[in-house]
Amino acid sequence: MKTLREWLLRAWATFKPGRADADMEAELRAHVAIAAEHGRHEPHAGHVVTQAMDALRDQRGLPWLDRVAQDTRYALRGLRRSPLFASVAVLSLALGIGANTALFSLVDDLLLRSLPVRGPAHLVHVRQPVGKGTMKKPMLSFSPAIFEDVRASGVMADVIGQIPLDRPIVTIDGVQETTNVEEVSGNYFRDLGVGLAIGRAPEASDGPAAVLSHGLWTRRFAKDPSVLGRALTVGTTTYVIVGVAAPRFMGMSIDVPASVWISSGRPMPLGMIAHLRPDVSEAQATATLQSIFQEAARREGRIPPEFVSAELLPAGRGISQLRIVYERPLQAMTILVALVLLLTCSNVGSLLMVRNASRRHELTVRVALGATRTRLLLQYMVEAVVLAVISGALALAVARWGVSIVLSMLPVSAPPATLAFDADARVLAFIGVASLISAMLFGVAPAWRASRVQLSGDLRASQGSSSGRSSRRLGRVLVACQVALSVLLLVGAGLFVQTLRNLWNVDVGFKPDSLLQVSIDTRGAGYREGQVGGVRQLLLERVATIPGVQSVSYVRNGVMQNASTRMAARMPGLNIDPDDNWESAEVGPAFFETMGTPLLRGRTFSPEDFVEDRLVYVANEAFVKRFSPNRDPVGIAGIIGVVRDARIVGVRTPEGPRLFQHARKEPDRINSVLVRTTGDSPVTAASIREAVRAINPRLFLEIRTLRQEMERDLARERMVAATSTFFSLLGLLLAMIGIFGVASYTVAQRTNELGIRMALGAGRGRVVVESLRETMIVFGAGLTAGIVAAVIAVRLAASVMSELLFGLTPTDSLTIAGAGLAMVAVAALACILPARHATRIDPLVAIRHD
Repeated sequence: MKTLREWLLRAWATFKPGRADADMEAELRAHVAIAAEHGRHEPHAGHVVTQAMDALRDQRGLPWLDRVAQDTRYALRGLRRSPLFASVAVLSLALGIGANTALFSLVDDLLLRSLPVRGPAHLVHVRQPVGKGTMKKPMLSFSPAIFEDVRASGVMADVIGQIPLDRPIVTIDGVQETTNVEEVSGNYFRDLGVGLAIGRAPEASDGPAAVLSHGLWTRRFAKDPSVLGRALTVGTTTYVIVGVAAPRFMGMSIDVPASVWISSGRPMPLGMIAHLRPDVSEAQATATLQSIFQEAARREGRIPPEFVSAELLPAGRGISQLRIVYERPLQAMTILVALVLLLTCSNVGSLLMVRNASRRHELTVRVALGATRTRLLLQYMVEAVVLAVISGALALAVARWGVSIVLSMLPVSAPPATLAFDADARVLAFIGVASLISAMLFGVAPAWRASRVQLSGDLRASQGSSSGRSSRRLGRVLVACQVALSVLLLVGAGLFVQTLRNLWNVDVGFKPDSLLQVSIDTRGAGYREGQVGGVRQLLLERVATIPGVQSVSYVRNGVMQNASTRMAARMPGLNIDPDDNWESAEVGPAFFETMGTPLLRGRTFSPEDFVEDRLVYVANEAFVKRFSPNRDPVGIAGIIGVVRDARIVGVRTPEGPRLFQHARKEPDRINSVLVRTTGDSPVTAASIREAVRAINPRLFLEIRTLRQEMERDLARERMVAATSTFFSLLGLLLAMIGIFGVASYTVAQRTNELGIRMALGAGRGRVVVESLRETMIVFGAGLTAGIVAAVIAVRLAASVMSELLFGLTPTDSLTIAGAGLAMVAVAALACILPARHATRIDPLVAIRHD
């Protein structure tokens, strides 16, 4: 009885060069029909004909591009015939490639991409830190006199002024706009080298002038050129629109991209950016600027000159506080998603090994018809590339979704437009490269193994060939790699989740439950100087009468929102060195009672302190330990009491020396009102909103609980913990699939042997051990390698991870042990069904089959 392969081999002998492809294909199909009549028709006969024709065309010398096109069509047909394999592989790869693309988009926008300005490599942000040691705080603006001194020094090629306005009220055509405004000097656009879409840059003779961003011009004016010459109002000042910026320029700030740039036409305090001259080193420029700043401090007499220094930060990639806060988390997340992609490629490689093993019949026919190993490798690699390209296309949607999720975790009211996902050339190039690298990672080993066809053995369809054994070895290696990579992901996730738990359980020194923080901005409501204090007092009185309100107070800056300023001064009777400084916070009556901060000794502020404007202070424990360790400071230097340390700046920030003083001067705005409630906080918040609207409906209002403020403060840790947990669970799922595959395949291969053992009296427990021994060896090797790799990796990445951890070390033994136990549990779960199948083998059926 002839098999299909034998009929095709006979057909091959009849083919001669020069015969038409159609004739050869017809004869091949005739031989297939003959094979079918003999009862040996195979389900993939048409498939084999196609493969045989490919081999014949190869002998005809068709161009390699034609071969690639044929293999591409064949790969697409193969994926369509294997929908389960195609779905699992494509979705896994799309998730891995998409996660890496999402991280690349954020890293590129925040850490790598330069602004579209002239000479970004030489652009610097000039700052003036005030204070000593770790207590330094940079000043945000410089006087016009300092600008002139810096220009005259000659160390900078251009000196440019700019500063973002804090929640400005912008009115266009009588309609208020919620938009970001940057106040700039007249040389801003010229010296930065920023092009304009229409119009021109502001000039000194223009007076108050404005330039719109391309986005605002498109969104608000539909790109109408007649916008030039129209007026807009910022606060109470009217500016004439003179130009529209180029499309990709959104200002110097990455965190708060500008939509409007205004120039008043007169000297005023602004932040400073500049181009460093090529012939001047950064150290020389810093020394020159420091001498200028110290001389200005002597001239003004407000700050001791020795407390003033200079600092130059690179500004070619924009000015960003988010970059400082999220650089380390993005680096850690990049490592995690790279591990996920490796894990995904290992999983897809294992699936390809299984799939290729079922195609040995087809390969044997191709080799018998003259296909070379190089030709087979090309076919399999084309299939891998097709799989990766499809996954890469789907990864675009995954990346867009991933970026939106990460941005939603940032502690900002609206995610910066500069960080939004944009499928530009850089992102598309990254997806292309990542897809090709993935194809190499998951495609080369299975293709190399599958192309090793031993014609004589495979034609006999021997099930015990060395080819099958080596394929199984490679499959086991891939599964062990999956286990090791999963352990790495679990260790990272465990460290970050434990960090978040430690931070959430830290004692902040006050009672955050049932405590509301009301942020109010009076600048857009039309109040003049000297009127804000009366509004604040009226608000406190009305809120205090709301049912469910226990106490009310205020703090100049919000709690968990940098609620203090740096101070440096000598205080008689305290052990304070000239270089020492501390934090100062201006608070209102009943502040400590409202916060729930315990009083340790002395007293807190009384109403008389505010009425009589007494210069008195309340110190925290850290202040006493540092400046008065051996005596009670109450009664010294105006200190009237000592309270417990409270982390009002941030949950992670250790409490330093701090003096609280009552807010004496007339405020320019109401920063934060604190409300302690006894009932339902949402109901009380709604009543507070009504009270504020009754005072003035134009007041900007935002209400959060202190728990919500703490969550915003821990947004970085929450983001890292959430993403690492998601990826570790994905890794566990992929590892479980791999272990299940090895166990199931082993049991299937040893069905006859296990049946004979049971017939000879082996117990079920012994059968389970024998059936899963190979799986446990593979798992044990992967687990050991993963734990060793985790210890080495966290030691190498200690500089990155230590900054992200709290209350534990990178080599925390409990976390590593927990990751190992989790993998053991997953392996046990994956082996339940194969073990159950092994114990239910019928010995008689197995022996009869053998």
